[in-house]
Amino acid sequence: MRRLLRFLIIACCASAQAAVPPVAQQCVGCHEASPGPGNGRVPDLAGQGLYYLRKQLLDYKYGRRRGDVMPALSASLTEQEIDQLALYFSALPYCGVTQAPMEEGSDYSAPPLVFCVRCHGRDGRAPNALWPSLAGQKREYLRQQMRAFEAGGRYDPMMAAWAGMVTPKQEKQILDYFSGSGACSH
Repeated sequence: MRRLLRFLIIACCASAQAAVPPVAQQCVGCHEASPGPGNGRVPDLAGQGLYYLRKQLLDYKYGRRRGDVMPALSASLTEQEIDQLALYFSALPYCGVTQAPMEEGSDYSAPPLVFCVRCHGRDGRAPNALWPSLAGQKREYLRQQMRAFEAGGRYDPMMAAWAGMVTPKQEKQILDYFSGSGACSH
């Protein structure tokens, strides 16, 4: 099974730059095939982890994740189409954190940012395929997701706990660190 998945990823990577698969045509309009400013409340999906993307689409499809648009859009997707979408977006170039735009006197080891980088990576690339990479993600989208974890619109035990304890100053530090500091890797 792992060999088949590896083959599919390699095949997708080779063809991802060439053409947008039919199932993704509607998706790139909002989620952008290449990172850019776009709608600040909609995440860039380029370079996100394959398993993370698949899980999020399945969570929307089966009602485990709330949203305004995505539950309805994902409801009609087959699992094969979800796999195609996850493969396509995961194979696109991603943006990575190139600098740490933090306030004077602070560093990345200050709580709660130290916990953010443990899971989401010092460079913004998550070391676990089930966690999102936050590098270069849109500031408003990140803020919106922190609020969703705090209010229960998204659920993860770790994120729910942290989202409720972050002060406005700490939130600014987290948002500054992960958003707007990306440089696209091509």
